Amino acid sequence: MVLVAEPGLLMECLAETLRRRFPEMQVATYANLAYFPVDVGTDTRLILFHHQDKAQLGELIRHLKKIDHSLSIGIVINDHEESDRNLQKLAAAQQIDGVLPLNLRLDVFLAAIDLLIKGGEHFPSALLQHLSVNGAGYGSPSKFRVEPPHHPGHANCEPFMLTTREVEILDLVCKGTQNKIIAGLLKLSENTVKVHIRNIYKKMHVRNRTEAASRYFDYEGRTGFEPSLR
Repeated sequence: MVLVAEPGLLMECLAETLRRRFPEMQVATYANLAYFPVDVGTDTRLILFHHQDKAQLGELIRHLKKIDHSLSIGIVINDHEESDRNLQKLAAAQQIDGVLPLNLRLDVFLAAIDLLIKGGEHFPSALLQHLSVNGAGYGSPSKFRVEPPHHPGHANCEPFMLTTREVEILDLVCKGTQNKIIAGLLKLSENTVKVHIRNIYKKMHVRNRTEAASRYFDYEGRTGFEPSLR
């Protein structure tokens, strides 16, 4: 595992936490892209970038993927950085496998790291919303890992896997949009919408729209959805 981040207490603590959580893996750290070895070893499973020039990352990531297409790439971001245009471009083009906000709970953050190591994907719901609003990132068969907020009394707080279409439908469902209207907006049949909604409920371990909204939205406003839906 490789961590490319500006030196500091936060990144040093993160690197040490990763070493303890994944003792079977060697964690190498580099201060910035200038020190990063372009030809990483084939045994590298995951590369995490934090506070690096995202405009330069696109070309580097394409090069890294050519060397090893199974290599996972993650971007560690600060709070409210989901609106960064360069980050959105990387996510929409599926050049990266995950985005990890530093405001995640530590157990969720480490679970997302474990998922990336195993070849999965993790994207925060706020970033998916930006992509949806901008018309990017949807219509592909890719699946996104969405982390639900943790609230006392919620028994099921494990991350759940949704397809991009399911995320799009869930957003509309939680805004109170009727199935018939969802079908018209997305150019789907109403029966298809119902099938998607059933699959969403099953994945989220919920029984209805109210429970889905409660589980999916961040009550502190981190995801930026309408307050009346929380």
